[in-house]
Amino acid sequence: LVDDDFFAGDPYPDLARLRHEAPVAWDPDLGYWALTRHADVLAVSRDSATFCSRQGVLYAALKPADQVPAVPGSPLTADPPQHTRHRKILQPSFTPSRMRALEPHLRTLAGRLLDAVEPGAVTELVDAVAVPFPLVVLAELMGLPTEEWPRFRVWVDHAVAAGGRPAGRRPPEVEASMAEMSAYLLCAVDERRGLSDDPCVVSTLANLEVNG
Repeated sequence: LVDDDFFAGDPYPDLARLRHEAPVAWDPDLGYWALTRHADVLAVSRDSATFCSRQGVLYAALKPADQVPAVPGSPLTADPPQHTRHRKILQPSFTPSRMRALEPHLRTLAGRLLDAVEPGAVTELVDAVAVPFPLVVLAELMGLPTEEWPRFRVWVDHAVAAGGRPAGRRPPEVEASMAEMSAYLLCAVDERRGLSDDPCVVSTLANLEVNG
């Protein structure tokens, strides 16, 4: 369906062509249907009785039904009832009251980022505001040091790159970055064991007990 140029360059002309010529296209190499029209994607995402996520939601992680692990690696690759259980586990970290409590702090953060923009100067808004702000918010929710957001940015960029390429076709720096991120997060989990009163995501997962 696509080649390396699709991942390395501008995918939008290819996607536009698919929407026009083959909005429901079969990829015989990896054995999946590609949907490129919004209405079709929305319909599939709302119909877990007919369509599944457990066989992969990323191009690089597609698996035949007989190779799907019993325990999904992420809520993104889980279907009900597993997805429902996982969602309930994470919900305490994203309650409306917690979101409201974060709002004043996040407003202050947004103000600081905007105040740092030099008046009258040409500014790359993505680098100055649009990238650091959500990464700092994510760190707050996870319970990770917010000042390390530049490090998280590298990991997120590499995670996106890893998700778009099949295993064995990822650059070495991407593989190394993913290993570094995994080690960092596992260390954070170990440090939070016993801190069950902390509502952050890492503490929630570190102190979770399910069915004993």
